[in-house]
Amino acid sequence: MPEPESLLLYLLLVLLPQLLWVLSNSSGVAVCESCSFFWNSPAGHHYGVDQRNSSSNSTSSVTHLTTSSNSSVSSSITAVSVTISSVHTIHGVSGESKSLAPEYHDPVVASLCSCDVNHRPQTRGRVRGKENSFSVDGWISNLTTADQLTGGWHSSHTLPDLSGPCTLQRRNSSLSEEEFLEHFAYKEPVVLTGTPDQTLFRAHSTKLRLLLDYGHEVITVATANTNSYHRVRMSLCEYIDTAMKPQTYDCLGNETLYHFGDNDRESWSGLFELYLLPPYRLPGMEPVLSFGLAGPHTGVPFHIHGPTFAETIYGRKRWFLYPPAHRPVFHPDVSTLHWATYTLPFLPAEERPLECTLGPGEVLYFPDSWWHATLNVDTAVFMSTFYSS
Repeated sequence: MPEPESLLLYLLLVLLPQLLWVLSNSSGVAVCESCSFFWNSPAGHHYGVDQRNSSSNSTSSVTHLTTSSNSSVSSSITAVSVTISSVHTIHGVSGESKSLAPEYHDPVVASLCSCDVNHRPQTRGRVRGKENSFSVDGWISNLTTADQLTGGWHSSHTLPDLSGPCTLQRRNSSLSEEEFLEHFAYKEPVVLTGTPDQTLFRAHSTKLRLLLDYGHEVITVATANTNSYHRVRMSLCEYIDTAMKPQTYDCLGNETLYHFGDNDRESWSGLFELYLLPPYRLPGMEPVLSFGLAGPHTGVPFHIHGPTFAETIYGRKRWFLYPPAHRPVFHPDVSTLHWATYTLPFLPAEERPLECTLGPGEVLYFPDSWWHATLNVDTAVFMSTFYSS
């Protein structure tokens, strides 16, 4: 049975906003001044591409998202403070502005994001000391087996299962650092299993928890093509609700928004400090973490960078890899979904890539300058550790 505090928190954050919305909608007036529920705003909420740092010559308009606050009404339950206070404003290049309240379609996002949710500062990342009120055992016991596996990120769809074989070596935690440096660090990819237990990080990476802690944080998302030309800023709530949709075969990578990295390290430090680095180090290099969320059948086409450990937290992610000297045949703006469907099956054996589909808790390592492309088989949550000198 859920603890009383958890049940009360659920009633406040999930059921109460929906009840208030229904009551206010039937009467045609707002519930209170400080909660901005609009039921006559335009459907959808789209933000233009910020091309100030783009090399493209496109003439798309530039828009910027800002948030202005009204008076707030706060109530606290345990360590959570709920404040209802936000009105979203879009400013166009003409200087005109108008107030909009995003109409969220995902029921979980709608429940948690329709009003601003703020936490007391100590609720983020306050998980290591004795004062911690978050219980991993309690979190696990209150979830179904399916939710433990998916973190609430599973979405119902009829998409084909695009997982594939694994042609890479798999090594468990018995792999020593000396063996790793000798056989893999500079030579070939490897899939690592039994890496540090990320249960605590997984608990804070569920859909519900991320929306509670970071839903109104503004993130930067980039187009999912090889060069990631365009970047857009939006809240995590809006990204999860509007952009984490299944990729379609006719949608180009440069038309698909994808969140990977570009997190404000100070704002997200409470989450990042929970992630345990892989147990292997590369001499003379320093690790940098990059966190991502993406919808099913999305991915990034072939590209290269430095040595990387890439871990799947929720969902499944399929990887395709070529050694540095073997440049794959691909178009930088064509999605991995399209490539895997219409190019990969027709490649001769000698031209086929190494590949592997990783599940939760599995880590892929690949050395410097290896070509790689990704395809999220499911809605996926992932963390990469990039090494750089």
